Amino acid sequence: MLDCGSTSLIEHVFPGVVLKRPVVFIAQTERLAWCVQVAEAVDHIHGHGVVHSDLRPGNILVHETAPGILDLKLCDFGGSVCEELGLDGLALPDGPFYHPAFGDKSGPMLDLFGMGSVFYVILTGRWPYKSTPGTFGKVDERIGWEEREVYPKFREGGFPDVKGLLVGDVIVKCWRRQFASARDVLDALQEVLGASFCQDGVI
Repeated sequence: MLDCGSTSLIEHVFPGVVLKRPVVFIAQTERLAWCVQVAEAVDHIHGHGVVHSDLRPGNILVHETAPGILDLKLCDFGGSVCEELGLDGLALPDGPFYHPAFGDKSGPMLDLFGMGSVFYVILTGRWPYKSTPGTFGKVDERIGWEEREVYPKFREGGFPDVKGLLVGDVIVKCWRRQFASARDVLDALQEVLGASFCQDGVI
């Protein structure tokens, strides 16, 4: 059961979209830690034979585990796939957390692609290829944007600019499907962040 203190990731990285609580500034170090937590969660479920199949900000909660400490929780497994249990929720994420190359097939690589876009949202506050923060007011508006702006670029092998993002290379590798597993994504994140923190004298 979810604690009533848990709120959608959208509320935190899309300031002003949902005004249930005061908007707080999320430091870059905390956002990077969130990326690691997402990778840990996906690695955990994949290790148990579960594919989330609908990885996007709306299915990630921000939970205050201690005063001032915000951590992420992966939620909504209603569309998940688990071969051992014979489950196929028949879910696919919205673009840009989905690539047309996957067709209607879910699998671990779908989650890895989605992770790249989730990392991008966490770090920038915007959906890939969306120029402004926030979600869409109408489903038709979102679908039109996906078909017009997102999927054509993905089909051509184009992805948003990640220049200036510390884990930009990891994001691009997720999008280009160059990781074999969620564990590989997690290891890559930790390698980049560990090297960066050492250079900055953090550890």
